[in-house]
Amino acid sequence: MVLISESGRAIASHQSVLIFNVLSTSDIPSETVVPVQETEHLILRNLGEIYDTISVDNYQEAYHDAIQFNQEAKSLFSLGYLSITERAQAERLYWACCQKILEITKTQDYVPDDLEDLEKIMASIYYVNLSVFQSVPDAWAINQLFPIMPIHRLDEEPTRRGILADLTCDSDGKVDQFIDLRDVKSVLELHPLREVVENLPKSELGSNGSGIINCCEQKSPFPRGNLETSQNPKSKQPYYLGLFLGGAYQEIMGNLHNLFGEINAVHIRLTPRGYEIEKVVKGDTAAEVLSYVQYDAEDLVENIRRRAEQALQEEQITLAQSQLLLQNYEKSLDSYTYLSGKLAD
Repeated sequence: MVLISESGRAIASHQSVLIFNVLSTSDIPSETVVPVQETEHLILRNLGEIYDTISVDNYQEAYHDAIQFNQEAKSLFSLGYLSITERAQAERLYWACCQKILEITKTQDYVPDDLEDLEKIMASIYYVNLSVFQSVPDAWAINQLFPIMPIHRLDEEPTRRGILADLTCDSDGKVDQFIDLRDVKSVLELHPLREVVENLPKSELGSNGSGIINCCEQKSPFPRGNLETSQNPKSKQPYYLGLFLGGAYQEIMGNLHNLFGEINAVHIRLTPRGYEIEKVVKGDTAAEVLSYVQYDAEDLVENIRRRAEQALQEEQITLAQSQLLLQNYEKSLDSYTYLSGKLAD
């Protein structure tokens, strides 16, 4: 008797983890609802009344009423009977109703079928620094589920619910199915992005300014430039996620969709004293990926040089601008295909 087992992932993938950072998020507005005045449009008054009267007893009916009035607001705006300001206010009231209803559903043991997708509708989109088609093609091709979770801030409750969208321009470049205890869930528990603390010494941020000391600083994917302190209050601290059970099988099947190449890899071995880095394998540069589709980096640089020279002769740009253009162009070709750094100013 011969036993054949399709268990390659279980045998060979546990040693692999794909670590990537979140670039930004897209969230449903959570503004404070401004009371609707009696003189305002009937649609706005109806949505305002729904918001004010939502309760455990009527939240399902309120959800359908909010959908109906929001759709009517869209129609009235298309016909010219609702101003763009009123249309925006109707949208805010609708999302406020949905948020209030969602909070109620979280307290209920049973959620009606027509409200099951509300959490996904309200979910944030976390834009992440990877290509699904390159790093986890099975997530797209066969809806394979991979364990995904934050790899830091684990002592904080993840208060956000979100899905992941990658760098590609493809609408399939997303992960919106996740492992649950007994089933599949449509959102992942995540943390809100934090703003960088102003004037925090670089020594406390780590050499890449991230607040996390990297085990390997070589070609870090998350540089913050050469500033000694972080001055921009709107910039966000890096937020890292880990995707597990990928491994060589996913890497072999990965493709160059949108010309995102192989990723950086670090081989780490556990030792009695902790760990040691055995090897660092650099990912593809833009020049290498372009060579796969028959573009030569030297030819590209020479073409830009000639164009810059022509623009300089015609006084369309200055000498400094011409030099900066060539410098940044060459640096881009030598850089990682994923978002990784800052060009010269």
